[in-house]
Amino acid sequence: MAERTVKLRIGADISGLQSQLRAAQASVADFSKKSVSYIERNGASIDDLSNKVGVVGIGLTALATTAVTRFAQFDKAMSSVAATGDDARGSLDALRAAAITAGADTAFSAQEAAGAIEQLAKAGVSSADILSGGLSGALSLAAAGEIEVGQAAEIAASALTQFNLQGA
Repeated sequence: MAERTVKLRIGADISGLQSQLRAAQASVADFSKKSVSYIERNGASIDDLSNKVGVVGIGLTALATTAVTRFAQFDKAMSSVAATGDDARGSLDALRAAAITAGADTAFSAQEAAGAIEQLAKAGVSSADILSGGLSGALSLAAAGEIEVGQAAEIAASALTQFNLQGA
């Protein structure tokens, strides 16, 4: 077999591509100059904005930290309620809801209401009596007598148990 050689010459006109690349390069350079100029003109405003965003972030972080801390303290108070006995453990969800409601509806926090529930339960007041009015009575006594919630709960519990009264 005889060898044959074929030469193929391919040519391309890339002058259009080169001019488009130069135009793109010029556009990028122009954009960069305009960006730098904008930043130089508005640097103080940009710094002010970034400082404000930082302050908001710090505020939100502090708010979240406070919320987590309060939840942990309330959860600890409810653990103390559960430790008062089987009656409280059996009604813990209802007692928790009552403490949260009392915290929203009164001048006292949910944690203070949980402390009142704990004092009432320690004094032998049943969960049913706490839920049916014992808690609200103790909180009302604390507000009216301008005394600590725990002390008011002890007084209310003593009255309930001495006179064999029910929470309502």
